[in-house]
Amino acid sequence: MSRKSKVYYLNIFIILCLITSIRGICRVRYPADLSLRPDIYKIVGSHTIKINLEANSVNYIELYENQEIEAQCNIKFEIPEKYETSNQLYIKCFNNYIYIKTNKNGAYNLHAYTSEINLVCSFIKWNLYESSNNYTWCSSNVISYIVARPKHSQFGYDYLAGICYDINNLAFSSVYYTLAPQHSEYMLPSNLTTSYAPGLEIKYIKETFPSHSISSKDFDNEQFQNMFTYTNYSYSSIIQMPKLNSTFNQEFSSLLEFVWWPNLRLNNWKRYETALEKHVESDKQAYDIIAGVSAVLKAPIIENCQTNFTMKDVISKSDNTIPLYVWNYLQARGNSSNEFVIIGFNSPFNEFYSLEDIIFCPDKCQEISWLANVSSSFRYSVMGIIFCCNVEDVKSSKRLYVLYLNILIIFCTITSIKADCKIHLPADISIRPRVYKYVGSKLINVKNNYIILHYNQEIEAYCDVEFENIATNQLFVKCMNSIQTKTNKKHSYSMYSYESAINLRCSTIKWKLYESSEKFTWCPFYLTSYFAGRPSSLNNYIFLAGICYNTYDQSVSSVYYTLAPKHSVYMKPSNLKNSSTPPLLEIQYIDESFGPNNITKDDFVNEQFQNMFTYTNYGYSSIIQMPKLNSTFNQQFSSLLEFLWWPNLRLNNWRRYEAALEKHVEGDKQAYDIVAGISGVMEAPSTENCQTNYTMEEVIIKTDSTIPLYVWNYLQASDNSTNEIVIIGLNSPFNEFYAEKDIIFCPDICHEIPWLKKISSTFRYNVMGIIFCCNVEDVKTSKRLNGFPNTDLKSKPVETLDSGNNLNTSVETDLKAKPTETVDNENNFFENEEEEEDY
Repeated sequence: MSRKSKVYYLNIFIILCLITSIRGICRVRYPADLSLRPDIYKIVGSHTIKINLEANSVNYIELYENQEIEAQCNIKFEIPEKYETSNQLYIKCFNNYIYIKTNKNGAYNLHAYTSEINLVCSFIKWNLYESSNNYTWCSSNVISYIVARPKHSQFGYDYLAGICYDINNLAFSSVYYTLAPQHSEYMLPSNLTTSYAPGLEIKYIKETFPSHSISSKDFDNEQFQNMFTYTNYSYSSIIQMPKLNSTFNQEFSSLLEFVWWPNLRLNNWKRYETALEKHVESDKQAYDIIAGVSAVLKAPIIENCQTNFTMKDVISKSDNTIPLYVWNYLQARGNSSNEFVIIGFNSPFNEFYSLEDIIFCPDKCQEISWLANVSSSFRYSVMGIIFCCNVEDVKSSKRLYVLYLNILIIFCTITSIKADCKIHLPADISIRPRVYKYVGSKLINVKNNYIILHYNQEIEAYCDVEFENIATNQLFVKCMNSIQTKTNKKHSYSMYSYESAINLRCSTIKWKLYESSEKFTWCPFYLTSYFAGRPSSLNNYIFLAGICYNTYDQSVSSVYYTLAPKHSVYMKPSNLKNSSTPPLLEIQYIDESFGPNNITKDDFVNEQFQNMFTYTNYGYSSIIQMPKLNSTFNQQFSSLLEFLWWPNLRLNNWRRYEAALEKHVEGDKQAYDIVAGISGVMEAPSTENCQTNYTMEEVIIKTDSTIPLYVWNYLQASDNSTNEIVIIGLNSPFNEFYAEKDIIFCPDICHEIPWLKKISSTFRYNVMGIIFCCNVEDVKTSKRLNGFPNTDLKSKPVETLDSGNNLNTSVETDLKAKPTETVDNENNFFENEEEEEDY
């Protein structure tokens, strides 16, 4: 064979190889716009499997030789134009070309001499109309709307849904629609076509019914503001199912929104809807559904400065409410006797009710075959309580109806009346003095940025160091047609100004952060010891606090400080003596070195943990929450003292404990040395391998950081080392997944503490954060709080290795009171008056 022939045959061989290598690869493209995108299914034997197109980073799928798919549009295809009258196509890749048929039993035809095809659905344009008649299932005070569109034949309408809407309050009431499997004859609601016809068309839907939003500022009551912050309520559509999302929520979401509790929406309600959708497809069972909301959310508040909670309707400034129940009434198409009601409790406050007050019918979730497997979690309150009822039981209960009340809520307020003098205070709390007004014999802390005084009315004001323009840290102000002041309670007032207004500002306290020259004995050896202090006028250093910090994880471990009444001799931690020895190193640029701290759901790899983070609303905040200490510590050291708090604990029972402690400190003139710390790792329920049961897994962030399971305060009276207790908060909403003894690891003595027992009645309400109290020895014995002080503060850390070669982080230390020290003006940086409150 000649050289030329060899080259010729070699080229032919290469070409054939190339043809073979690319043969049988076809590409099916689809639009990014969800409203124009078809549903695409792989054909596997006699079954079809839906392809998750949203998981693709590109808007196409590839088919291999002889591979087949099925594509569906709700109305018809717009592209390819040849098949624009069809809503269903079968596509096959053969010899690198696209073949199409419109009937499953038909024959494939060559589409074109190409390996690619574009699939685009015709745009589904549903319109909103007023109904010719009011729906029988709507309340008389709401408007009946129809979601419909003219049929392509131009005769009659296709009906998608019926909506009951409260136009006066711009509030959703209920929606009637159908959920059906693919290819079902029951694709649209059965009871709209016979009795109701479209009336006036409502145009500019999104402008007419704008999307809602809600925030804590929408409530006057401060307790409701706090409730809103930690419960994380937000607007979302009543139709959550992904299958229906684009059909309903792209155009009509603002009509279908109400205020959801996210724990219910993202957990048990999602589990119910997923089970329903799976049942509908696998069992080929369509349902007519009425989805609605009913009743009014109540939240626990304290009225008239009492110690016990009462349940009050949560009503916004605009008189809007949050529904207590969300429900679905399901009736099987083709079998009207197969009907039941799924009801979700849209509230975290189940512990304030008896179970019978919440679940008002015999629960039959376990009797519903397609729901029984997932219903095991339906009584976990942190995931949203769900129960199931017979229709007659719901009717007889009369509990599910739309309720709007105009209730006047009267709060404890101080009436402001125009007066002769005005006191201006800065918005910056770091330089704002603490101001107290006399009401009878009581001193009330005033928190406004200005104060109006009547003639002859007095106030007291305090700064930690001194006022900016007045060389004192204590000032008495009186209105006598002009401003008069004095610096000592026993002195007489003198004219400050002929003006009737005064600006009061404190000078800035500048505390600094130093690395300690010696390790704190109560810190584990692998942590860094910092102290907050400042040079004194005598070349000494005054200490505010000692901080144990994990520089590797960038996380606080504990902080040691003192809480004392004003004018106390115990104004600083007893085991941090003032020193003339220079510290090892000053840490500058504190916020840049230790912060900022922030977290989002994207910081978790596990999708279930992402959902958990969304509905639990964990956020960074300082371990020192007390308002009295806030400006002292958190203005400068917040990034160093922050960790991930569960807000329900922080804003409820922990706040109640700290308020009671602060009142006790001032009322009983009792100072405390405090070590505040965090311990353990929070676990969350997770399902693995598509199982229905949960297992508890440690919640770990992408950076290998964790969320603490416990936050604790070790309190030791500054003048009595035997008066010591430990207050412990469970920093987790998932107590229902544990036995009580696994959470509360000591005999609870909260009710034995005189200043705490009055408010401890709420400490076992999970929604407010579980708190328990321990003797110090019980905590040491349990070894549950890593980093907890265990013996004398002066002793060295005990470092041991367990069998896994892990460091035992218990620290042998104890808070022992030191001899009292006289506090001069340089040290007296905590002079304070206490807000008068009862608990």
